[in-house]
Amino acid sequence: MKCPFSVSKVTPPSLPKVVNRPRLLDRLEGNHDRRLIFILGQAAQGKPTLAASLVERSKIPSAWVNIQEEDSDPVILYYSIVYSIQYLIKEADLSSLTAYPASEMGPRSDISLYREWTNAIGGAVPVPMRIVLDGIDRVPAEAKAWLFLKTLLEELPRHISLIVISRQEPPFGLQELKIKKKMEILVNKDLAFTLEEGNAFIKDICGIRLSADALRRVHQFTEGWIGGFVLLAGCLEGLQEELREEYVVRGIPDSLKSEVFSYLGQEIFASQPLRIQEFLVKTSILESFASDFARDLTGISDAEEVLLDFVRRCLFVHRAYDDKRGWIFRYHLIFRDFLKSRLHSRLPENEKRALYSRAASLLEQRGELREAVDFCLLAGNLSSATAHIEKIGLSLLRTGRVGEIANWLTIIPQDLLEKSPWLLLYLSMTRRFTNAAENLKDLGNALSLFSEKGDIRGKLMSLALMIEASVVRGQDVIPIKSLIRQAEDLLRSLGGEAYPFERGTLWLQLGFALTIRGGNPRKGLRACDNACLIAKELGDRALEAQAQVNALRSLAWAGEFDQLDKKAEEVRGLVEKYPNPNINILCSIANCDSMLVRGRLEKTLEYLQDARREAEAHGFTYLYPVTLLYDLLLEPGLHQYSAAEDIGNRLFGFAESIGNVFMMGLALLYLGRSYYFQGEYPKAAERITRSRQMLGSDKARSDYHLAISGVLNGFVSLHLGDYGSAEKDLSEALNYFSEIKCFPQVDAHFAFALLKNRSGNKEDAVVHLMAGLKLAMDRSSDHFVILSQNDLLEVCFLAIELEIEGVSDYAQHLLSTIPFHMVRPALDRLFHNGSPSVRGIAARIKLDIHRAALPRIRIETLGGFRVIRGGSVMREEDWQGSQPKRLMKAIVSGGPGGVSKDLIIDRLWSDSAPDSAEKTFKAGLWRLRKSLEPDLVRQLGSCYVHLKNNQVFLDSELCEADVHEFISLLEMGESKEREGDIKAALSFYEKAIELFKGDFLPEELYTDWSQARRVKLKQQFIAALMKAAKLYEDRGSLGKAAEFCRKAIDADPLMEDAYRKLMTICAGQGKRNEALKVYMKCERALREGLASEPEGLTKAIYRKILG
Repeated sequence: MKCPFSVSKVTPPSLPKVVNRPRLLDRLEGNHDRRLIFILGQAAQGKPTLAASLVERSKIPSAWVNIQEEDSDPVILYYSIVYSIQYLIKEADLSSLTAYPASEMGPRSDISLYREWTNAIGGAVPVPMRIVLDGIDRVPAEAKAWLFLKTLLEELPRHISLIVISRQEPPFGLQELKIKKKMEILVNKDLAFTLEEGNAFIKDICGIRLSADALRRVHQFTEGWIGGFVLLAGCLEGLQEELREEYVVRGIPDSLKSEVFSYLGQEIFASQPLRIQEFLVKTSILESFASDFARDLTGISDAEEVLLDFVRRCLFVHRAYDDKRGWIFRYHLIFRDFLKSRLHSRLPENEKRALYSRAASLLEQRGELREAVDFCLLAGNLSSATAHIEKIGLSLLRTGRVGEIANWLTIIPQDLLEKSPWLLLYLSMTRRFTNAAENLKDLGNALSLFSEKGDIRGKLMSLALMIEASVVRGQDVIPIKSLIRQAEDLLRSLGGEAYPFERGTLWLQLGFALTIRGGNPRKGLRACDNACLIAKELGDRALEAQAQVNALRSLAWAGEFDQLDKKAEEVRGLVEKYPNPNINILCSIANCDSMLVRGRLEKTLEYLQDARREAEAHGFTYLYPVTLLYDLLLEPGLHQYSAAEDIGNRLFGFAESIGNVFMMGLALLYLGRSYYFQGEYPKAAERITRSRQMLGSDKARSDYHLAISGVLNGFVSLHLGDYGSAEKDLSEALNYFSEIKCFPQVDAHFAFALLKNRSGNKEDAVVHLMAGLKLAMDRSSDHFVILSQNDLLEVCFLAIELEIEGVSDYAQHLLSTIPFHMVRPALDRLFHNGSPSVRGIAARIKLDIHRAALPRIRIETLGGFRVIRGGSVMREEDWQGSQPKRLMKAIVSGGPGGVSKDLIIDRLWSDSAPDSAEKTFKAGLWRLRKSLEPDLVRQLGSCYVHLKNNQVFLDSELCEADVHEFISLLEMGESKEREGDIKAALSFYEKAIELFKGDFLPEELYTDWSQARRVKLKQQFIAALMKAAKLYEDRGSLGKAAEFCRKAIDADPLMEDAYRKLMTICAGQGKRNEALKVYMKCERALREGLASEPEGLTKAIYRKILG
């Protein structure tokens, strides 16, 4: 990870010679568990030196940040902290942390943003650490960085603490930390030199000999202020030794005690040659600098020697070594302030401007354009500043440094801004989510200027942002289709690999727009795929994640249901690698689309609740209307029509208040859908008509949603008897969806089938039924977003009655998805049909619907027997005696394929005569079936327990058993292990291990048929534990390997193999004593359990560990 800062930014001051201060260091080390150490004192009070001494002495690693004025921007402060940690822990890869400020996709609250950054830092640093923030008082009280700092204090995990160095208290209270004893604070009186420490500084550090009286005089004069000691020592070094005592006793006037810095500063400064004074004053414009830069700026050829002399004399100059740039110097804040005051009082404006201009020129030559901009602006060289901003602005914005760009642009005059397309583009990006109307205007002007100049890179970015702004605003200045056309033409015209980031960004926005507003999810999918390919080439995980999330939505809208789970898995994997709340929430919303179009309403609700919870936690207020929209889509499917009406009205009101015409149209469209589902057709027609006016207008045209409204209007018009309107709307919608090959054409076909049937045109009805059902069957779809359940029922019954070859079976399947209470009244219609095959179908449908309504059964046998029916454990009174339970246990013990009737009789009733045992079996089977299914219908038979070809087995769709699942997981683990997929194998083994809660049917301890099964399962469980231990050991995860060995020992305390492996693992971890304890435990277990001792191999391992 490349550091954008000078190394001096993230290194503590060097400590060539310092006074040892054990009274303070011991105090701080004794309070190492405090969340905050606050070193608060006046200027030049030795605060950084004390902190650096603590860092050098402490075993806890410390990252150091020298705070500068630029850190007022919380983004820059965040980056400063991240890079200081990276500088400290060079072997760690913290590159993922740099993506956080750059990944914002909408407005949100500051506190949630800073909390996210803080959690990211805490999560990336697993070891105890201190973060030192030196000079936080340089941040203005009104700066947002203080809120970020407050969040750090409150949210950082316990293993990370802060040391804050400041001249003044922060603008937020520290009282709570004080009360809870989470803070240690040092103030002026603590920091001041004691008489002994002052004496040590003068005599040992500076090598100046003074009498005891003179030393007391120095301490009295300075009041222990360390800066005063440093300055006075500087004065004394310039005097002959015999004059020093006299100077201290008589030369320091008492009247100047209150102006020690001014007096002694003048003494030190005035004692320097004029060329050194000029050098110091001119270099004070720099936060930090290399000696060669200072030389070129001032013309002083021996700049490095001058600076090193000040360092040697402890005169407020600090240095840090950079491998590439050599020594990097910076002035102590108080000294720099002193020098800058001389700069402003001594240099005329024209000379200051010339100095700033010289600095800018030197920085430009070195390629440090970001720093050059500030000096160009100070010099009034706006044309150069503009040129530099144009070059670096995009890269800064990509890293989230929006505030820095915004501050620069406020200084650039409006007329200059309007002449620069790049500045207009950057200006729009700084207010990307807050002023869409103004942005569209500026971006339009930028696009025109880029076009005039033939600047392809600028055109790519302008179009991308214009498309995004139009979609977000929901009210077009330029019709969205025009922007999409321009984007497609531009991308088509480009060859080669030029401008990958800009092309990827435009492909991303194009894919989003084509799906949401452009009316072609398939083209949107291709655009997202292109963005994803470019993102992978660039290694841009944020771009890749957004592209994949949008691709998931495009697949859902296109109706490619068979690809959704695979794509969702890809997105999930990417999100796990790139944990970011923005992406997480957008992923949850895209999963809402994925689940909703397939009718998985409960999962849709889960994802929607996840998105809403995350949005509220992280302050993503802009997602409020989006979550309302999905609520509006979801509630009618759950038959919550009153809720849907309330949500729709709220959504419309909100959209109207912000002028989002597109969202207003969607609110009306889906309100109309809800009324249609309820059968309130006049209300539905009114809402749909209004939505079509909006979604068909130039302000918010969306062909996809317009076609959806056409299908809905077709159904509604059909029910209202307006067949002419229905025909017109359905024809347009069907042509559109057929052309773009999207799934809603199925709904359109079904609507046409009902329309043609009511019009007496059976042949056309059959054509549309066949087309719609075949498409649904090919996509394995049994849910239709547009179609109401009442109309789906009518479609299915019509297909069955017309006996359409090849699709009537699928119509039967679709009927099983409709609630039984809706289907049952209509079944009589089929039972009274003249065709025997139709009546047979009616019987099968009745059984399918009955099965679909039954609760699922789970049988647990590992650790104890219990049966869970529909989420509730069956109680003793639910069983019709003890025989049904014993019969269930016998069936389960035979495996998923069941067990033969004869074997069951032999196991349970071997003492009975054959005829008696047969009768007992039949009675027991009937009572088991009635226990599981109290309302069992004799005509339909048992749905849970089957007897076929002398084999008794459980229904595989309605029943599951933990023991069968356990065996299946082990087999899948072994299969993956053979394939070499160790990660997957471990996952299956661990799931199996977690499932094994105890011995198989422990209450049947003395039955032979259960004992054999019990022993074998226990052996398989222990074998799985040892396999997991070995696989983790092979992967180097010794902690996990040891964990599974211990579980194996718990399961079988006499298993010597497990003890041996655990001993070896502990030794490999360097835990010698623990390994020896394992041997002792093994020895004791074998002695007490088998009256034997460990094998020779075990003893050999023990002796080797013992040494």
